[in-house]
Amino acid sequence: LNHLKIARRKMESGDIMSKGQHFSKATLIISELSNVLDMERGGEISRNLRSLYEYVLQRLLYANINNDITAIDDSQRVIETLKSGWKEMMEGLKQKNQEEVKIGA
Repeated sequence: LNHLKIARRKMESGDIMSKGQHFSKATLIISELSNVLDMERGGEISRNLRSLYEYVLQRLLYANINNDITAIDDSQRVIETLKSGWKEMMEGLKQKNQEEVKIGA
C-alpha cells in the first residue's frame, strides 16, 4: 500500500520517474502474492485471490499508462480489503489458539 500511496503522490506532482519506480515495486509485490498461491490446495480461495490480484495488476497498469488516479484508488481499495481480511483472520486464529491454551491448562 505504501508504494501505491507514494506513486499517487508522484503522479499528482508530475514526478514521472519516481511514479514509475513505485508502480513497479507495487506491481512486483502483487505479482509475487499471486505467484505464491497454491492453486491445488487453496481451491476456490486461491482462485478468487488470483482473480483479485489480476484485477489489481490490470488497474495498476492502466493507472500508470494513463495517469489515472481513480485506477490507483480502485487498486488501493481492493488491497486494503484483502489486508483487513487477513488481519481479521489472524486475530481469529490468535484468539482460537489462546482459548485452546486456556482449555489445555
